Order: sequence, then C-alpha cells, then structure tokens
Amino acid sequence: MPLKTLSIVPNNKRMSHFTINGELLRKLRVMKGLKQESVAKALGISQPRYCEFEHRTHINGELLNRLLEAMDYTHEEVHTFKKIFFPC
Repeated sequence: MPLKTLSIVPNNKRMSHFTINGELLRKLRVMKGLKQESVAKALGISQPRYCEFEHRTHINGELLNRLLEAMDYTHEEVHTFKKIFFPC
C-alpha cells in the first residue's frame, strides 16, 4: 500500500491535545501492514530515528499529526483504537 505524501501546512482542525505512546504507534503501524522503513521514508527520516518514536512514552503535537498522516489514520480512528488497546 503506498503511503500518503505529507502536507507541509498544519491542519488546524486536528486534536492538538491528543497524545499516544510508542506502543500504540507500533500497533497502528503493524495493523496497516507497514514496515518501520516505509514510514520513516514517508517522513523523510532514518529507520533508527523512527524506531525511537515507537519507544517514547508520549507522542503529540505536530509529530503525532505527521505520523498519523503518513500511516493514513485520522485522530478519531486512533482515539477509538486507544480506548480498545489501553482502556482506563
């Protein structure tokens, strides 16, 4: 599956307060059948740098927006997955 081209202009309608962790980021990537290398390439970074994201405890802001866009997820989809994988 081809990855989306990333936009340079931030979308003000995104949830700026939304946060995920690296474990959820990994699950999202695997659910799409993507390799770290392909997501890293879409982001214009190295695979080791991307791997660091999957080990973080907090991912938010523009970095989260770019990651979700690269994997073709909406904040709403991820919010739903977050409730399923990490219920309160």
